[in-house]
Amino acid sequence: MAVQTTISIDERGLLQTCASCGQRNRVPFGKTANCGKCGTTLADPAEPVEVPSVAAFDALVRGSRVPVVVDFWAPWCGPCRMVSPIYDKLAEEYEGKFKFCKINVDENQDTTRKYQIMSIPMQMFFVNGKKVDEILGAVPEHTIRTMVDGLLESSATDD
Repeated sequence: MAVQTTISIDERGLLQTCASCGQRNRVPFGKTANCGKCGTTLADPAEPVEVPSVAAFDALVRGSRVPVVVDFWAPWCGPCRMVSPIYDKLAEEYEGKFKFCKINVDENQDTTRKYQIMSIPMQMFFVNGKKVDEILGAVPEHTIRTMVDGLLESSATDD
């Protein structure tokens, strides 16, 4: 019987529960890892990961080996709730190629201030630790997908 994968994050990496044996593992940003108990390869998250702090955010963006999109949102925001299922779907589709993260602006005001978030939903895109683009507001899936595909294409040619 497989164990449900659960993922959280701190400034040192992803804290991931192995889907095979249930062992909790730390995976440093930018690295791949195997479970310390059973040896199963730990896949990149197939769902958006909630980022809890400025330190975790900075470490994630700097250390990611794939492009990152961060969705700044709040639970009371109707347009944010409209965009959320799109991010869930795209995170699964682009697993291992693009990292999808979420920052609750009410719970993480330091990061919100650092990036001068004045309106939500706001999506910021990062490649190699640098902000490269953003989308403000609730937009259709094809708009987000076009941005993701374009960044994947341009980051592949940069390698």
